[in-house]
Amino acid sequence: MEQIHKSPKKGFIAAIAAQLTWGMLVFYWKSIESISAYEILAMRVIMSVVTAVIILSFKSALKDSLIAMKDKKFAGMILIAGLIIVSNWGMFIYAVNNGFILESALGYFISPILTVLCGVIFFKEKPDKYIIVSVIFVSLAVIYMTISYGRPPFIALYLAITFSGYLTVKKKINAEPVAGLFLESLVVTPFALIFVIFLMVTGASSILTATIPINLLLLLSGAVTMTPLMFVMIAQKHISMLIYGILSYIAPTMQMLIGVFVYSEEFTMIEAVSLVAVICAISYFTFGQYKKSQILASTNISKPSLS
Repeated sequence: MEQIHKSPKKGFIAAIAAQLTWGMLVFYWKSIESISAYEILAMRVIMSVVTAVIILSFKSALKDSLIAMKDKKFAGMILIAGLIIVSNWGMFIYAVNNGFILESALGYFISPILTVLCGVIFFKEKPDKYIIVSVIFVSLAVIYMTISYGRPPFIALYLAITFSGYLTVKKKINAEPVAGLFLESLVVTPFALIFVIFLMVTGASSILTATIPINLLLLLSGAVTMTPLMFVMIAQKHISMLIYGILSYIAPTMQMLIGVFVYSEEFTMIEAVSLVAVICAISYFTFGQYKKSQILASTNISKPSLS
């Protein structure tokens, strides 16, 4: 096995690059909002497969990825993961192009806490006081928004639940990220192709009347999807999950700032109070993870050497 020489600087830069790319995607989807969200989603699925095929072919890993689908259980899990992540993409595109950038950003703030909760529920991970208090804070934020809005924050909850659910399924699959995304997109590509062809044949496609620059951006949607994922793969080889977890809040913070200062979405007291509650949850949870990592490190240092 090839030994990986860790470079914290390289990992940190890669993690920042991934987060900046995800944060800037708001501009990307906004720039093609003349295309319907459903068509954008279908093209993103199709072009993700095309881009992944190119990457996997370059790495000589395409054949092995396809062979893995012969395992029915694995294929079933891939299908579930594909349906979940595609629905997450669709909701995010819809939110960005319909004036719900703030609510979508809040969803990605909540998601890491729900992911930890999924670990407790599905992987029997032991909940500690940091997890319990964090979940309480997030729950209070959701309850407050529900009472204030007169409805639950559907978009935020949907994005948080689907993304944490996707990560949970991915943990069970344990597939290499690019290969996993290739297979997840591949299983839903037939539906995406049928949808796009149907719209074109019936003359209902907005792609046919779109400008060349917009269609070029659509063709790049696969590369846009894969680029931050590649950065994440690099980051996870060189930095701890704790550091990456802290950095992962850069993207939703950027999205929230873009929504307020670029697209003039209203940032009311409701969003402010909810965000404070979620940040309290994040801060307390991160502090707990840091303490546990320090205790583990000190325990390892104190162990006598057997050499």
